[in-house]
Amino acid sequence: MQGGEIKSKYDCIVLDLDGSLVYSSGKNQGSGEKITFVNSYGEEEIIWVHKRPGFEMFLKMCFDISTVGVWSMGQPGYVEAIVSLFPQRPKFVYNWCNCDREPGKIFKRLDSIPYEGKIIMIDDKRDILREAEG
Repeated sequence: MQGGEIKSKYDCIVLDLDGSLVYSSGKNQGSGEKITFVNSYGEEEIIWVHKRPGFEMFLKMCFDISTVGVWSMGQPGYVEAIVSLFPQRPKFVYNWCNCDREPGKIFKRLDSIPYEGKIIMIDDKRDILREAEG
């Protein structure tokens, strides 16, 4: 759309990180952005983050048209390090601490999203999402 304003039909866009917006590796494969964060054991960890094509443009569009949140199954330090690459801070940032658990399974319960209205979640793994109970 040139010269026009884009409006979203969703009140909130919830973004996953790994596999959806970025690919991260503990090995330097000759490209990617080097990021350092403190892992869940309190140890400094270095990773190389590869942004998906159109990363900046896609995020700018999301922030321009809707409220943006992040929900990743990554460790808190890792998620914060990736979110620091965003053009602005999302309304909420969830990590694996915000996920629900059953024996042998971890998942994102969609009714845990702290936002009212129409919500779209962009995630590369449908099997880890759970519908609202009730």
